[in-house]
Amino acid sequence: KEVITTSNHPGTTLDLIQIPLTDAHAIIDTPGIIRRTQLAHHLSRSDNQKVLPSKPIKPKTFQLNEGQTIFLAGVGRVDLVQSEVEKTAMTFYVSTELYLHRTKTENADELYQKHVGEMLAPPSKDYVDEYPDLVEQTFTLDQTQDISITGLGWLTVNAKVEIKVWLPKEISVSKRTAII
Repeated sequence: KEVITTSNHPGTTLDLIQIPLTDAHAIIDTPGIIRRTQLAHHLSRSDNQKVLPSKPIKPKTFQLNEGQTIFLAGVGRVDLVQSEVEKTAMTFYVSTELYLHRTKTENADELYQKHVGEMLAPPSKDYVDEYPDLVEQTFTLDQTQDISITGLGWLTVNAKVEIKVWLPKEISVSKRTAII
């Protein structure tokens, strides 16, 4: 009899919601736990609509040389520092709404400062000042490993590489065994 609402923004369930299955069994939806390591808690509601997938994820592959960067809209970036092959295939599994932009790493800081909130959005222009600074984390991985970014997606490569992942300090980034 209760109306159940859904939201693409975490933390909207305020109380227990009991959904009867039989006289003796029910599903109970509980309020979620807000984890600051999730990207969703650092973005506005409208920005989350672009970051959280609403359609099936389609892999996006870029052929990168050392010294190239991929921006994950304005929420983060990945720099290819070193690779054992001339062209590295880097595949991103993120929302189809998230704009990915390639540039030279030497131009990345300037491009971010100039275009965050506009071409590189989310975060939206109104939220840029509240979005945390990006900090780098360095990873070495090979074709049997992924980099997972909590609340955003993951990336994989076709060769042994050294990369720098730039995200807000609190966002959880981890290396794991490749899932695809």
